[in-house]
Amino acid sequence: MPPIVFVEGSYQNTSAALGIEAQTPADDSRSCDDILIDEPRRMNAGAFNPEDSQRIARRIDHYRDAVHFVESLIRPSPRARHRRQAPLPIDTLLRRLKNPERHFRAIHITGSKGKGSTALFTQALLEAAGVRSGAFTSPHLEQWRERIRLGMAPISCEGFAQALEAIRPSVADLHRESADPNANDLAPAFFDALVAAAFCAFARAEVEISVIEAGIGARHDPTSACIPLATCITGIELEHADRIGPTLCDIADDKAAIIRPQIPHIIGRLAPDLQAIVEAEALRKDAPLIRLGVDFSIEEHLARKQASADYRGPDPDSHDNAFIVRIAKRAIPVRLRHPGGAMRENAALSIALADAAGALDRLDDPAIGDALGDTLLPGRMEILRTSPLFIVDGAHTRISIERLIETIETLQPPCTQGLIAVLGLNLAKDISKVLSPMVEKADLVIATTAEPSRSYPAEDLAQILSRLHPDTEIVPVFEPHAAILKALDTADKQNTICATGSMYLAGAARKAMRAISS
Repeated sequence: MPPIVFVEGSYQNTSAALGIEAQTPADDSRSCDDILIDEPRRMNAGAFNPEDSQRIARRIDHYRDAVHFVESLIRPSPRARHRRQAPLPIDTLLRRLKNPERHFRAIHITGSKGKGSTALFTQALLEAAGVRSGAFTSPHLEQWRERIRLGMAPISCEGFAQALEAIRPSVADLHRESADPNANDLAPAFFDALVAAAFCAFARAEVEISVIEAGIGARHDPTSACIPLATCITGIELEHADRIGPTLCDIADDKAAIIRPQIPHIIGRLAPDLQAIVEAEALRKDAPLIRLGVDFSIEEHLARKQASADYRGPDPDSHDNAFIVRIAKRAIPVRLRHPGGAMRENAALSIALADAAGALDRLDDPAIGDALGDTLLPGRMEILRTSPLFIVDGAHTRISIERLIETIETLQPPCTQGLIAVLGLNLAKDISKVLSPMVEKADLVIATTAEPSRSYPAEDLAQILSRLHPDTEIVPVFEPHAAILKALDTADKQNTICATGSMYLAGAARKAMRAISS
């Protein structure tokens, strides 16, 4: 595999090498398909070690090498954000890579929930408008390469390996320099590396606009190195309080740092005190503020008939998530593949972002409806089976769990009767606050370990939930695959199965169902 070569002052156009057309090259397809949710479990035990320069310096020739490289950069504990000073590791790394972020414009999205769905909807609208697009989202469900998209498909295995090889020498140099006890710690961690690799891939593929999903917050998030033409906060909840909290107002202040001077900023529905923080930041930076429910809106009444008549997407009878988005004197009918009010709001935010980016004027109303209606959002209110009904969703906050329950209850027939919940949760989350609403609705809870290094062990999760909810049957099953099998073996056609609490669990459930189906 020939290396990707930087051209002084610009980027060599290597679109084919970066996998825009071929999603799974034959020469590396096996390693790509095999490294799904299981590979991080093996690698996390050998997490970041500043002295492990040999692995970081090793050339990346294949997808498996790229996965090993990324996961060798995972730190046992993240840097304390309040101690971070400019320049950040991402700034230094991008400068050594000759600033690939300057070769495309970005749509930058943060929020406690819904930012990934909003990003994918936005990219679908850009593609429909004829914009050469990319996207960076996280976390991945099954493969690391899912985080970087060129067009509407994940970068190929070969492209992912080449993008990581392009940044590897600079990453290795920064780790070596930071090993000096008198030097600043500018060693890139795994997320810095992924962001830089994505930016290099976008620049070389001559992407016009990339949709960038922030990792945590915005103020010190590596994705904030992008140069946006529009920004967005989808919503704010009490999450990552240990990193950007501890209060909701602290979290809002951190996320509001995504706003750039004079750049349009779109916000979803926020509590009044949190919206005041965002509005104050927008005013300080003279950024136009575009608010859901004020400057654009969702209509639910009388919308379904019109949307159903105009809709040309797949599975028109599977549910009826049809509505109208009113924006810029237009009434745009939309019908989504995924049910739920949260999906409506995400779709509406994407329309506002496309409008702020200048892409909406290139699309008529039916084209907008088709682009959104055709978009599949893996692991987000995704129906994997209809008999019994099996839903996976990466909800991991209390509000998102509550909205998931509301959505399930809207399905016909009512689907919280005989509910079997397969639950996993990240160690940083409060079990009682996040999972209790789902446990209260369930007849049976199967507690599982969503991801061994980051999630509650199944036994611990089951014990805590049993103390909180002694009247609910709760059983631990360590492996997610085995937990899914138990749920299917237990369920009859009238039951509903819902796997939720973690994007890692959503990915594991999708992999398990694919294996079962095959």
